[in-house]
Amino acid sequence: MGRQSVRPLGGSRYMVMMGKPRNLTAEAYAKVNVHLEIGPLREDGYHDIASIFQRISLSDTITVSVREARAFSCHIQGMDEVPRESNTMYRSARLFCQRSAIAAEVSIHCEKRIPAQAGLGGGSTDAATVLHLLNRLFGRPFGPQAIQELALTIGSDVPFFSSGAGAAYVEGRGERLTWLPGRDDLEGLVIMPTAFSNSTARLFAELDKWRLADGRARTSVSKAVLCQAYSQPCAQWPFWNDFRLVMGEHEDWYRELERIVAGFPECYGTVSGSGAAFCVLTPEMDSLQKIIENYQKNCHCFMLFPIKCLHADGTDDTFWLQ
Repeated sequence: MGRQSVRPLGGSRYMVMMGKPRNLTAEAYAKVNVHLEIGPLREDGYHDIASIFQRISLSDTITVSVREARAFSCHIQGMDEVPRESNTMYRSARLFCQRSAIAAEVSIHCEKRIPAQAGLGGGSTDAATVLHLLNRLFGRPFGPQAIQELALTIGSDVPFFSSGAGAAYVEGRGERLTWLPGRDDLEGLVIMPTAFSNSTARLFAELDKWRLADGRARTSVSKAVLCQAYSQPCAQWPFWNDFRLVMGEHEDWYRELERIVAGFPECYGTVSGSGAAFCVLTPEMDSLQKIIENYQKNCHCFMLFPIKCLHADGTDDTFWLQ
């Protein structure tokens, strides 16, 4: 059968093919902050960062469906505990339809596996995935740069997820990305406490307060050195996470994890982002199994998620397990 007639969706100039599928599904992959340096509070209320993001295999599964409508509406299944206006997927869908002048009924189903308040970018990757799925469903009205601008409007981590990078050095609020060569030798663990979680806003405020009171500042390492270091063995990484300075409330828990990882020099362990998740990366699977056994004997109240590093293949927003 030849091409069928097309019609605008909701009165928009963007069109979809009649008879074509009107829903798409994709994985929304999490990230680990392998390194995170946080600058002083800016006048606009944000902080500049210098960070290395690594996309990992832990993911949510998101399906987006669209129908013609007279006005925008959005229904989300799978995250009933999150208020709609606070849900990054809702904000993503609303912004997409506002900026594209598309009126549509959007339905989103999220099979959630990335833990909340973990520092793994769960809300940000979900938002970026919704943006990309809507853009594909409506014939790609936005190019890559426009998608990145929408992403930054939603949240500081969203541009990384919408960029297509598997790993990147991230600067500014999160909008300046330098892609890094993938580490196809690294696997690891995400260790997520079940007894507590961390608030990103609270930790930013605590870090600002600590710096005012203490007056000390860690000596920065140049972008060139950090990017080069990421290609080196884990034992040689000069990385850190500034949020670690203000996690005293849970110091004993994190210190025990760090003590266990320190016994395996081929491994690297860090709090990801603002936590609460602690992540371990290593090229040695035997060491990873021994670390798991140590955690199970010495730590309590946590969930374990095995992970692999992901790297973009450069086509159709797809990522590959190495």
